[in-house]
Amino acid sequence: MHGTVNELLTLYGEHSKGIIWAHNTHIGDAEYTNMRRSGEKNIGQLSRADLGNENVFLIGFTTYEGKVIAGSKWGAKMQEMTIPPAVPNSIEYELNTLGLEKMYIIFDQEDRTEKNLKITGNRAVGVVYNPKWDQRQFVPTIVPMRYDALFFFKRTTAVHALKR
Repeated sequence: MHGTVNELLTLYGEHSKGIIWAHNTHIGDAEYTNMRRSGEKNIGQLSRADLGNENVFLIGFTTYEGKVIAGSKWGAKMQEMTIPPAVPNSIEYELNTLGLEKMYIIFDQEDRTEKNLKITGNRAVGVVYNPKWDQRQFVPTIVPMRYDALFFFKRTTAVHALKR
């Protein structure tokens, strides 16, 4: 994915810009998650390293509860599933306590000071998801460092295909 982005930037020239839409585990900087311990890197981390923090803006999306279309394992049939309420000690749980249906946060330098850099869970729901194991879907994260902004929706609805 990162290679494709670089090829497109090269193709369109020195002043080109782009928007990459990807799952949080791909776009949020892996350096600030438990992925770091296993040496995993992702497009967010590689883009910041290659292009510079000032040239990359990483946005995460998350929900407290809702519905999703996913498979329960790789290769499984896609189906609508219920996402249960977020677990305590997660950013989703904390944002839900604010009582807003939706919001976004743009992280600034104050958000990135040491007193705000705590590790908290950040829900990962992707093409593979199983509500039975939802508590395992929370990635230990330093949220204001993983993303430049975070969009929160209290409840999501499943996205359905327009045509089959």
